Amino acid sequence: MSGAQRERMLSSKLQAPTAPRHFLVRERLLDRLDQAEEPLLVISAAMGYGKTVLLTHYTKRHPEQCVWYHVGESDNDIMVFSRYLWAAVSRAAPELEFDLSPYLTLQQDEELVRNLALDFAVVLRGRKGERLNLILDNFQVIQNEWIFLFLNLLLDSRPRGLRLILATKSAPPAFCARYLLEGSALVLGAESLAFDLEEVEQLIAADTAPDRLAATAQALQNRMEGWPAGLCFTILYARQTRLRVDQLDLDQACQQPYLRDYIMHELFRKLPFDLQQFLVCTSVLEYLRPDVCNALLGIDNAAGQLAYLEQENLFILRLSGGPIYRYHSLFRDFLDSRLKPGQRAALLAQAADFYLRTPDKAQAAEYAIACGDGERLQRALEDAGREALFRGELSTVRRWLEELRAIGAPLTPEMCLLKGQYLEQVGDQTGALALTEELIDGYPDRTGERCLLEAKLLRAQLARELGSAAESLGLVEELLPRMRHRLPHSPLRRQAWELRLYNRLDLYPADEVLRQVLEELESSGARRDPLERSWCREQAVICCFAMGEYRRAMQMYVLLRGEGDRAGAAVAPYIQFYLALSGRPGPARARMGKAVEEMPDWVYHQTMQDIVLIQAIVEQIARMEGGDAEPPVQTFWDSGVLRGGSSSRFQGAFPVLCRALLQQPMAAETEEALFTLERRKIPAMLDGVRWLAVRQCARRGAYARALELCRRTRPEREDWHNGRGWGNAFLAFLDLEEALLLREEDRAGALALVRRCGTYLRENGLVCPGLTAGERGALQELERGAEPAGGEEPGLFVKCFGPFRVLLPDGQELHWRTRKTQELFAYLFHLEGAWVDREKLMDMLWPQSPAAKATSLLHTSLYNIRKSLAPYGLEGIILREKKRYRLDLERVRSDREAVEALFRGEETDEPEGFCEGAYLEDVESVWAEDRRTWYAGQFLRYHRERAQRWMEQEDYARAAECLRAAIRQEPYDEELACQLLRCYGALGEVKSAMSLYNRLKEALKEDLGAEPGEEVTRVYQECLLRRLGSGRSS
Repeated sequence: MSGAQRERMLSSKLQAPTAPRHFLVRERLLDRLDQAEEPLLVISAAMGYGKTVLLTHYTKRHPEQCVWYHVGESDNDIMVFSRYLWAAVSRAAPELEFDLSPYLTLQQDEELVRNLALDFAVVLRGRKGERLNLILDNFQVIQNEWIFLFLNLLLDSRPRGLRLILATKSAPPAFCARYLLEGSALVLGAESLAFDLEEVEQLIAADTAPDRLAATAQALQNRMEGWPAGLCFTILYARQTRLRVDQLDLDQACQQPYLRDYIMHELFRKLPFDLQQFLVCTSVLEYLRPDVCNALLGIDNAAGQLAYLEQENLFILRLSGGPIYRYHSLFRDFLDSRLKPGQRAALLAQAADFYLRTPDKAQAAEYAIACGDGERLQRALEDAGREALFRGELSTVRRWLEELRAIGAPLTPEMCLLKGQYLEQVGDQTGALALTEELIDGYPDRTGERCLLEAKLLRAQLARELGSAAESLGLVEELLPRMRHRLPHSPLRRQAWELRLYNRLDLYPADEVLRQVLEELESSGARRDPLERSWCREQAVICCFAMGEYRRAMQMYVLLRGEGDRAGAAVAPYIQFYLALSGRPGPARARMGKAVEEMPDWVYHQTMQDIVLIQAIVEQIARMEGGDAEPPVQTFWDSGVLRGGSSSRFQGAFPVLCRALLQQPMAAETEEALFTLERRKIPAMLDGVRWLAVRQCARRGAYARALELCRRTRPEREDWHNGRGWGNAFLAFLDLEEALLLREEDRAGALALVRRCGTYLRENGLVCPGLTAGERGALQELERGAEPAGGEEPGLFVKCFGPFRVLLPDGQELHWRTRKTQELFAYLFHLEGAWVDREKLMDMLWPQSPAAKATSLLHTSLYNIRKSLAPYGLEGIILREKKRYRLDLERVRSDREAVEALFRGEETDEPEGFCEGAYLEDVESVWAEDRRTWYAGQFLRYHRERAQRWMEQEDYARAAECLRAAIRQEPYDEELACQLLRCYGALGEVKSAMSLYNRLKEALKEDLGAEPGEEVTRVYQECLLRRLGSGRSS
């Protein structure tokens, strides 16, 4: 529960009344309460039997053991009731923490109540101290069956030292019957609460002659039958009339059916007129505050009036914690009966108007209902209804809407919207959609700008819940520009941003979503708007987590936290998740509750299922690391939350994941269901639960089953390592698990698994949790064996002649995500390790793009290169210094070195594919042309010289090979053709000579409109004649 929510609660409900002065302390009843061992105590009697006074004295006797909750009519809502009850408990046990937020958007049914009560009881078990008395005063107003079930389950769970004390004016509630039959409940009724003779004597001793004390006490006891209120009224009346009690005409004054009206009338009539008016007019208020009373009566001395009434003990109770009071119910009923026709409704309307001017619009709504004013009720519900929905008080919202319908006032657009939001919360998406579309299309003139935008946002939310993320995204994209100008600081704009992100993640790969977010971060709008900048960075953190780039996410989070204390609250649970994965699950578990509590309501609503699973996985990791032996707690997300949240990604997967996380050990059918789920939309969560299944099998010695489950995840892991999908910590953990399981029978395979995931784990600071000491030692041994021999770091091999290719350390070719990514790497390679400015890179590669977009494209391309090389420990091969970049050539080999050595005349072997093509043949960029031309000239010179040397040595076959490579570059060079014809003639390859000459002739004619020259024709004819002469001689 957040601090703002706690402040909105009526604290007066949780404050025990101060013990009234001059009231008899009933020691016999207090001793009976102390001695009672039953977990349920019901104090049941009509008005005036001193139930509240007795419990007030008991609370004063044991202030550390008692918590107080004065129940009201508006508390007939399980969420309202549980919220107040926990607030009361937290006063006596501040060390306890309980998070109600997961229940706020759920349908109120038996499953929710059962899980809520069980969670409540589990938390109470951690309380320090022997006894805790939960005092529920005025309990007769509760009629909600879910509240009865909640208390029933709470009692059945038997938290240590818990005792429930109900004070009610009616008979004990039906749920108490079983405990009465079992003997585990104690009822103090009217007979027990009635004054005995000794107490009556103590009560009247100061107002009775000593010689008449016994007789008067007996007479009062006979007349009043021990009714405490009647006795107190009699004594008060005696004091007002300045008579001793023994002088009163008891036969007339002490008849019980008429006592209340008689005494009240006599007391009231003697008060000053202005005080009478104050009492009558303020009787419409449930709680008396000086500012409310002043506004109601148009006075400025209400505080003094209330203090006087308290001093004179005129049936007013002061609540601890501030100047807040309430009337005794008997006295309030009497005052209410003195209101003139129409006066009550007018006063209630004034009270509603007062609260409409304050943040407490819920109280305004209650007073508007009491006076039957539909217009005031709708004004109050514009704010109170939305707040109640966010707090999950669905029964309260339903009651307000029903009261509004009963009043018969025509609904405003705001109330139509509230009803649509309520229907969406209770799971009636179809009804909510129909109502929202009617509001948008049917009442455009009546709907204000904010209401219309909120209705359209609700329609987008409903479209996503109904499975159409694309439609929802389109609606949100249409809304955001209007919200930026019309509602720049409204929470609605934040909601729209979050909805757009999760729609994108449902529809597109995480890297594409990250690219879009970074583009928005670099846009002029985000630079001018700090809110938008902060939201973009939060969303970038979420995208990085979705991509398994945890270290990058942490860097962005650090930047985000620099923008203010509240910045980053939306992603704080993800940071604790990383903390658990990096070897610190204990602190992560301790901080997770606060992190979730501080999340914005709308963000939590959008990501509830993700956050629930994150919490559960962190809890399991912490339990494994801490060696906890107890089974996991059956928490709220086991069943009630299955219908909560709005993520369409999980669909039917969520119940399977929850069962898998709860079962210890995991059942075989659950394992099968877990490993057959579709992974596309929920990779990280599913991989996490699958890894936990493998880890559980390994911990209990089921190694064959663990290996079988590991192998079923191989396709996903292979896709990740081959650049066809995103990785995460759990895929790397699965690599380690399989390596540990294979280390005996396939050591080479185990080393390969450790080698390919090791760099990713080190770069992201991840530690596989839950390993035993033996497994840690075996893993360290495998890691040492996986290191490169001689300490040499593995590198890349670049083939830059012919098609541009980059070979990875394992011999596989690197696949590029985009052509621009390939061109960026080729350009850095082309610079031979020289630094290049970021602006030059952007101008070179994206000359037509705006600066913001070019920056985003550059960052995305660099990220894609690093991600592809990360499994081989080469993600740092592109060095960065301020705004400059260069390629680390110490980790790159290429065919360029060998080619240039040949050009320098060094004796070395020609590289493989030496004659396959031009420099960076398939990179179509202007920057490569000069170097490509230079290399072409060097190739031509080299092949000419080599051919001439071979011809001088009469090695015509090698000479012909060099000349063919040269002609591929210069097909119109007749000098080269002459030399190659001479080689063919010497080798007797007439057909090759004929083919070469015909190709040259066709090329010259078609491309240049010329014929072969005299020299080449002569050499060709000599070749033919030599062949003919050879044929005749033979």
